[in-house]
Amino acid sequence: MTITLLLIILISFSACSHEDQTPIPYLSITLEDGGELNERMINIPYGGDVVNIIVKSNSPWQAECAAEWVDISSTSGTGDGIIRLSIDQAEKSRSTAVAIHLTEYAQIKSSFDIIQHVSTPETPPSEDNPLQPDDTPDDTPEQKPNDTPNDTPNEEPNEEPKDNPEEEENTQKGKYIEINKLSQLSAGEYYIGGYQDGALHLATGEMHIGHCRTSRYTITEDGDLVTSESYAAATVTLEAATENGYYIRFDGGYLSATAAGAGKLVFTSDKSKYWLFSAHANGGFVVLQQGDIDVQIIISPKAKDGALLRSVAGDEEGNAIVLFRKNE
Repeated sequence: MTITLLLIILISFSACSHEDQTPIPYLSITLEDGGELNERMINIPYGGDVVNIIVKSNSPWQAECAAEWVDISSTSGTGDGIIRLSIDQAEKSRSTAVAIHLTEYAQIKSSFDIIQHVSTPETPPSEDNPLQPDDTPDDTPEQKPNDTPNDTPNEEPNEEPKDNPEEEENTQKGKYIEINKLSQLSAGEYYIGGYQDGALHLATGEMHIGHCRTSRYTITEDGDLVTSESYAAATVTLEAATENGYYIRFDGGYLSATAAGAGKLVFTSDKSKYWLFSAHANGGFVVLQQGDIDVQIIISPKAKDGALLRSVAGDEEGNAIVLFRKNE
């Protein structure tokens, strides 16, 4: 009896010891400098870059990214390893997500965002200054004094409104100011919309089949926004997420897109997706949702329904987004 009991104890101890030796799966990802990456962002220059990700694990793992402009050197591995991400040159701002998870334990995962920002020059370089002196004939000295004063005042009025928007804001207290440059953008309350066929349309905050309705507005010379339509524009709040990245919050929730394409906008209480603002070639903003969904918001027309704030694929053309802020 004593021997039998002793054998049972030894067998139990052996089983427990075997269980204790089973390794606990783990996963860690860092940059080469040791910086943690999980749920963080990597900012990539518009010209592209190569980033090495250090993977530490004791189990098989897989790496995934939906964007074609990100090349992953190793999409799978076992144990410690290095993943090299090669990011192509960008023509416009974009973002995507990279996820790494254990093959046998999918719930153990890490992810991070890649953001590539492209800024369009807000003020195009003047082509008049280098040409005018060469065009003035040397044998007509009487025209030179006239050319010099004429050139100087022509340059100053054109540059001052572009380079000093703050001065105009300070003289229009209580009026609305169009925000269409990155240098003017900051967290705060706005109206959001854009122009279609020369008419201003501002979002009302009413969602209809994945689109956000708008009302037609006019901004007066005095800086007042007026409309003859029954639905008023809704105030939205931009909450800072990263450089030129903002959460867009309506009364109904945070603006988000469930997929790329038209009719994918929703309001959600989940503050998980922000929007990246960059300069539009025609003025205003290109607004892309960060993450693995290549989607942007634009102002576009719809028959019998005016213009809409709507979602489209990130590479589609559309009317730029503009904002209006009350100058308090």
